Amino acid sequence: MPVSYGSFARNQQDSASDIDVLVVGNPKGDALAEEMRKWRAKRVPRQFL
Repeated sequence: MPVSYGSFARNQQDSASDIDVLVVGNPKGDALAEEMRKWRAKRVPRQFL
């Protein structure tokens, strides 16, 4: 399961910010890719894609 942290998670990002993501567990590649797609769709504003 991906979890965000840092300035992006606190909604304090600026133009120099990156997106910090911690992956909990040991997911297989396909499962991780699917969870990251879901996470990104919910949490990452379009301008950051």
